[in-house]
Amino acid sequence: VLNVRLLCIDCDDDNSYELKAAAVEKQITCNTIMIFASAPSFPHGIIDPIDDLSALAKQYDIGLHVDACLGGFILPFCQEDIVPRAFDFRLPGVTSMSADTHKYGHATKGTSVVLFKSSDLQHASYFSYSHWSGG
Repeated sequence: VLNVRLLCIDCDDDNSYELKAAAVEKQITCNTIMIFASAPSFPHGIIDPIDDLSALAKQYDIGLHVDACLGGFILPFCQEDIVPRAFDFRLPGVTSMSADTHKYGHATKGTSVVLFKSSDLQHASYFSYSHWSGG
């Protein structure tokens, strides 16, 4: 629909399964629109270095989306030794986040929310697609 090309970056070069900011920076071009990171990733429970990625997002003036679908309702309540880094809107480069209300938000299966740092970003997310299947 938007003609956006997805670039995948290897996260298991050192068996940490963590997205490395240096690897991300090597892929940033004048056409880059955003960085996508996890807090945590579903298969391994790894929290990407959102603070480092936030700095990159600010440096290159691009968005940073944090997929907190699994941890969005848990991480804010974890002790600092479990989650030693900020992962949310406290970081200046984080522009949007997602959290699945059906995982730990006690909602029905298949529901999720997207949060935006500013109302301008939220407004830009609205679109209409007449061929949507409704599913």
